[in-house]
Amino acid sequence: MTKEDHFKKAEELFDKKEFNKAIECLNKAIELDSQEAVYYYGRGWCYYNLKEYNKALEDFNKAIELDSGYADYFNGRGCCYYELEEYNKAIADYNKALEINPNIPDCFNGRGKCYYYMKEYKKALENLNKAMKLDSIYTVGYGWRAMCRYYLKDYKKAIKDFNKAIELNPKYEMYYKYRGACYYYLEEYNKAIADYNKAIELDSNYTSAFNGRGWSYYQLKEYNKAIDDFNKVLELDSNYTSAFNGRGWSYCKLKEYKKAIDDFNKEIESEQTVTMFNGRGWCYYGLAEYNKAIDDFNKSIKSDPNYWDTYRGKAACYLELKEYQIALDSFNKSIALNPDFADNFNGRAWCYYNLKDYNKAIKDFNKAIKSEQTVSMLNGRGNCFRKLKKYNKAIQDFDKAIELNPDEATNFNRRGWCYFGLKEYNKALEDFNKAIELNPDNKVFLRSKRMCCHKLKGHSRIV
Repeated sequence: MTKEDHFKKAEELFDKKEFNKAIECLNKAIELDSQEAVYYYGRGWCYYNLKEYNKALEDFNKAIELDSGYADYFNGRGCCYYELEEYNKAIADYNKALEINPNIPDCFNGRGKCYYYMKEYKKALENLNKAMKLDSIYTVGYGWRAMCRYYLKDYKKAIKDFNKAIELNPKYEMYYKYRGACYYYLEEYNKAIADYNKAIELDSNYTSAFNGRGWSYYQLKEYNKAIDDFNKVLELDSNYTSAFNGRGWSYCKLKEYKKAIDDFNKEIESEQTVTMFNGRGWCYYGLAEYNKAIDDFNKSIKSDPNYWDTYRGKAACYLELKEYQIALDSFNKSIALNPDFADNFNGRAWCYYNLKDYNKAIKDFNKAIKSEQTVSMLNGRGNCFRKLKKYNKAIQDFDKAIELNPDEATNFNRRGWCYFGLKEYNKALEDFNKAIELNPDNKVFLRSKRMCCHKLKGHSRIV
């Protein structure tokens, strides 16, 4: 047989994916003519498909040595370097190939994947787009492009690409997992859960899918479901720190602070981050161990001085310790970093209230109430109005607070004092009686009623 016959036979065997037999034919062709570059090139691709990348590299090197003007030889060597994770060398070869022939989609695709693994996602995206523009068969490019857009935080465009990738390959669990992550970051948690469910259906041991679903349940305040998923993650991988963090926060929200602290401790042992110290700090706050909480919040601030929730936690501790000026300073820092969180203004307002700066307190309560109306906020603003003797405005706030929580005795007592200030003693007495009905042993409420009865002639005796 001639060298041409051996080469033709090798091509037929290559198409049938019989790579070892194809190599035998190419060996015979090379024995007959060791200066023919295409024989080494063909054998290089056989070794490549057998994942023998170093042998493939030797053959592509030889092909380039014999004929350095052929773009496909550089492309082949670039593919080997890509598989060997030598991305800079791979890019250099793809660049050389594109200098010779600027219309090779394989090169743009390979270069794009190199940039992806080098975390240069914008460059990766540019190259993948060019590959897909040159050749519509690069359907796998939708998945790669989606991943680039995911890491560039362009979640809506990423979802569009994942949709197409899933349409073309509906059995690839990773597409569902990452589309779920996109929905998570877009705060579409139910859609995220649906995708995580599909990923888990395709791979029942998909650790990161359970973790993502756990965080989605956490955001939906379904803390027990979240804990179940984080438990599964830790069953599959006992060192998965994000799961300790998620389970810790879930326990914290359920006020199971000791369990939460155990999880944060485990996480801190392996990886110390701002959220871990912050989470443990809030647990100590919930246990009224304010000094321990402050220590953790300080550690969190040292790790990341721009994390607003840490300053909020620290401020909340100092507020409980009645160190109002220090609390005020921390609330100011938290608000500077996140001016949209209503409870920050509520906390700072209580600082101003306790410092008897009622007008500033009212301004902050107004900002907080504009975003979210809670009993605490209405109660606080009502108290400020009462201190300023603006009784009618105070009554309006206490009315709303009572509507939200009709079982809170303190609000009836405070509204009673507003009516007392307006000399509407009968209405005041009704409120004091209601407060006592809800909390019959409260001496403050009994004293309030006694004083009101003293004003109402003939009713000075507590019945």
